Amino acid sequence: MPIIVIVILFSSAIFMAQKRKGDLRNSIHKNTGYSIGTVTKYIGGHGGGIGKSFKVLPSDPSIWIEFKVNNSKENTQSKGLLRSDMEGCVGKNYIVIYDTLNPENCILLFNYPINDSLDFIRFTNDFKASPPDLGR
Repeated sequence: MPIIVIVILFSSAIFMAQKRKGDLRNSIHKNTGYSIGTVTKYIGGHGGGIGKSFKVLPSDPSIWIEFKVNNSKENTQSKGLLRSDMEGCVGKNYIVIYDTLNPENCILLFNYPINDSLDFIRFTNDFKASPPDLGR
């Protein structure tokens, strides 16, 4: 009996996590904004917490970014699409796609590094014809 409860809880947690990812992508697609984001902090997905047997449990990587929205600075955590090899990214610029109604709903697009303002213009013009894939 307890195993069934654990399986149901685990399945529910996976379902809810996938639903939140879908909601995030949908809100960004409905109200899309782009900005240049600077990575301010990166924590790799090594140890996250302590489990029942006092073993360190893995955690997902986390990345904090700063970007401007209408002359105001947002400093928040990217909500998805992270790679595990982002060690040298702090201080570098990338495109951030965000929900214009709620800019904290944002995703760092690490495949689109920004070296100068022309990169940003080129990428955002390309996105008009083919928006970036925000994953599944």
